Amino acid sequence: MENGERDFYFNRGADGQLSRQEVDSIDLDEFSIIHFGSATAFLPGPLQVAYQGLLQKALKKDVFISFDPNYRHLLFKNNTQSFIDQSWNFLNSCHFFKLSDEEAILVTGALTLKDAVDILLKKARAIFAITLGKDGTLLGLDGKTEIIKSIPVRGDAFVGAVLYQLSQYSLNEMKQLSIDGWKKVIANGNRAGARTCEYLGAMEAFKHLSNDIFK
Repeated sequence: MENGERDFYFNRGADGQLSRQEVDSIDLDEFSIIHFGSATAFLPGPLQVAYQGLLQKALKKDVFISFDPNYRHLLFKNNTQSFIDQSWNFLNSCHFFKLSDEEAILVTGALTLKDAVDILLKKARAIFAITLGKDGTLLGLDGKTEIIKSIPVRGDAFVGAVLYQLSQYSLNEMKQLSIDGWKKVIANGNRAGARTCEYLGAMEAFKHLSNDIFK
């Protein structure tokens, strides 16, 4: 787009056909983190059922649950309430979630980002990050907020970098990570998310990413 923001076009295929039976066969004992980040999983169909089923399965296991709703107006412009209701099911169940500033206002029904943050601090038990574009990323933890400055980042690359760092810890260590530890994780996530903006497309950017970006 002309303002530098990304735009989306959806041509759904196999993603919408993932079944409940297929996710039931996944052995979650092999994983320490499970991330829910599909942009299309709240649309009616087999994937929606599988997605919800996988969440319930994860809640019964000793696994860290991460969530990014990845709201796309094109998909939910006629049914935002369904998106909001399904999002809260995950927001109330996860250990960590990431929202854009637009998503934070949408899911809380707030008029301002400040009000949205206050609602999330009160209602959500999880640690959360809200990406703020050129203003960096807001970290919400234990009733407090911190803004970690950054240039604009790509959200999925940011989340991937956050989860990569968390995967170095045990589940108990993830849950007990200090605010300073989280600030470092978010700052490194910002670096990864910003680096991907230097290239045309995520796949091209991945060729240039390494642990060096965290130094």
